[in-house]
Amino acid sequence: MQTSGTYPSLPCRRKTRWATLIAALIAAGCPQWPARAETNRTIQLSEQRILADGLFARGLYELAEREYQALLSSPSLSNRVEVLFRLGECRRQTGRKEKAVGSFVEALGSARDERLRARIASRLAWTLVELDLPREALDYLRPLLVLSNIAPREAALLRFYAAEAFLRLDQPTSAGRLLEEIVKNFADSPVAPAAALYLDDLAADGRYTIAREPLLRLAETSTNSTPQIAAEALFRQGEIAFNAGRYRESRRIFSDLRRRFPQSDASRAAALPLGWSLYHCGDMETAVTLADIAIPDETNLARRSEWLYLKAVSLRTQHPDKAAAALRELLSCCPHSDFAPAARLELARLLAEREEYDKVYALLSGELPGGEYTDDALWLLAESCRRLNRRDEAMRYYRRIEKNHADSSYAPAALFELASLSRQAGDYRAAADLYVAFAERYPTNRMAAAALWNAASVRLEEGDEAGAADLYHRLTKEYPQADFAADSRYRHALLNIRRRRWRDALQELEMLLHDRPGFSRAAEASYWMGVCAEKVGEPERARAAYKAVLARQRQIPVQIERDTRIRLTSLLRQQQQEEAAARVLRPLLSSGSPVPADALLWLAHYEVSRADWSNALQAAERVIAITNDALVQGRARYYAGVSLAGMQAYDRAASYLNQAAAVAELPESAHAALKLGDVELARGKLPEAGRAYRTAAEKASQLGLRDVQLEAWYSLARLEELNGNTDEALRLYTACGILFDDSTVVPECMYRAVLLLKKMGRDSDAGELARELEKRYPDSPWTRMLGKTTAAHE
Repeated sequence: MQTSGTYPSLPCRRKTRWATLIAALIAAGCPQWPARAETNRTIQLSEQRILADGLFARGLYELAEREYQALLSSPSLSNRVEVLFRLGECRRQTGRKEKAVGSFVEALGSARDERLRARIASRLAWTLVELDLPREALDYLRPLLVLSNIAPREAALLRFYAAEAFLRLDQPTSAGRLLEEIVKNFADSPVAPAAALYLDDLAADGRYTIAREPLLRLAETSTNSTPQIAAEALFRQGEIAFNAGRYRESRRIFSDLRRRFPQSDASRAAALPLGWSLYHCGDMETAVTLADIAIPDETNLARRSEWLYLKAVSLRTQHPDKAAAALRELLSCCPHSDFAPAARLELARLLAEREEYDKVYALLSGELPGGEYTDDALWLLAESCRRLNRRDEAMRYYRRIEKNHADSSYAPAALFELASLSRQAGDYRAAADLYVAFAERYPTNRMAAAALWNAASVRLEEGDEAGAADLYHRLTKEYPQADFAADSRYRHALLNIRRRRWRDALQELEMLLHDRPGFSRAAEASYWMGVCAEKVGEPERARAAYKAVLARQRQIPVQIERDTRIRLTSLLRQQQQEEAAARVLRPLLSSGSPVPADALLWLAHYEVSRADWSNALQAAERVIAITNDALVQGRARYYAGVSLAGMQAYDRAASYLNQAAAVAELPESAHAALKLGDVELARGKLPEAGRAYRTAAEKASQLGLRDVQLEAWYSLARLEELNGNTDEALRLYTACGILFDDSTVVPECMYRAVLLLKKMGRDSDAGELARELEKRYPDSPWTRMLGKTTAAHE
């Protein structure tokens, strides 16, 4: 005997106990009655019974009900219990469940066989469950659950009905035990697959503890499983794998489901999770293809929006323009779907990557009427305002993230940006406080050291050197390995230098270079270490520090190299190491770096003394170009003139020397005039040479430069002698011998005067002067030369 009727199919992705129960009943069917024994009933009753059973078998329950009622009115009816059961089933099938319960109760009261009573009681219990009377159903089912002489098929069905009743009473543990008993002890029964799905519902909801995978495999592979149940079991296996992040496995399961059960609801529902599995496996092309197939025929807006979102995120990396188009379509056709906020956010990210911040702002600024943005949306909105120079609005959004979304991953960055914008706005105190708050609130954040660094920098901009020094010290102490630690220690040392704490700064710089030999500003640190060493009176230490700077070669900033060379030059000059000092200073001549005039003048003087005319000229001309001081320029022109004279560039030399000699207050003006006379003499301009020598003698007399005056008179005497003016030459030679005492020039003057006197025939005067020469300068070569000359004449 078979049941008939239309039942709803098992929904997918929805845990419905009712649908599962009905599917189980379809598989189980109604109980089959044993064949009737032949009786001595009349032919009329037999024919009427055959008619009623035939109508029942064909689903004509109303007609069958009338026939069964007619049979029950006959006093000679045999097997009355069976007819009552059939009558109750007809009433149940036609929706008159209360009357069906009455028929089942009457049949149960008349039945004597335990197996027969179990069948009737199970049908009665099922009807009571349908009437939402689970307690009454359990009253009939409990005695039957302990029976051992009923068939496994009926035993499994009884437990299934009882489980449904327990669930109606919200007793999932009791229901779970019965369903687990069916799965374990009655796995071959028709209701076992449905029981497995039923139990999986409880496990998925967390209402009963049991492994889900074995249940779903049973529901899928059982020989009693219907296609709907098998498809649903496969779907749930795929869901479990997907939710656990096993995307390759979920892709395989969903693909298998769509291949085996292409027309099932589960197959249609599996399309989306299959697309997401493909996305997570990196098969973007197939995911997009699947979405393109599904989107045109999808009428459900929620699913359509999810398909569009899947398509967009799959296209995002390789085809951002197409992804943006898909997101815009989603927002256009499904503006209120669950995926609309995510689509809006993803579109904003794409626009931000293109730096179209005005569109980001337009898209997000009106996201929700109440302005309740997500963390990501708030961050993008704040960033777009910052890029669009809407500083106040950006600060407002950053502040909202920092206060209302403190647990968000964006909160630290928002606080940092808020501090940066406050700094840009000139609110240094607030900026410094925010940076310090960042370091205190997020001490393990990778930007904590940078926050302290910025706070110290802001304090410096504010003029609070003490506060900046404290922050630099704190950074060095709390984050010794951070990128900013070395720079922080260096800045702290510089602040000590500014406060003239030379020794503290020296110790700090020494420790810095020892701990961080690869420090990016090591050259500058070495320079300041040398300055501090000079200040505390340790010249050797300063010298070593300056040399360490120059040893770094290309790593030295231009200004640091210049200052180092100038300071080291000064230090070496103090130590009387002029050659080493000049060697240090020379590279600055060709570098173009500004050099103090006094250092260049010293170098010009030193190079002149070494007859290195080229370097001397270069140094002197650099001085002339950089200063307006008349005395300094006069000295520089003097050295330039001497250098040019040494290079035999007499015309230019004469120009420079004339200018130098014209500076009255210049001590070197007498030297310049003297050298000018030599230059004019070399040019063959004897009158000009004479005037220059006389000027030199006058200036030397005024300035008290007796050595220059002697040289000028000597040169003038030689010039007069060359011109044949022997009287004037003799007068000048004699004056030099009388007025001056010099072991080099005076003996020569006296020697030449002796020769002139002899030439003039004044032998007596010549002899007297010769004797005085021998007396005053007996070891002079001119004295010996005079002796040889006298002997030759004799």
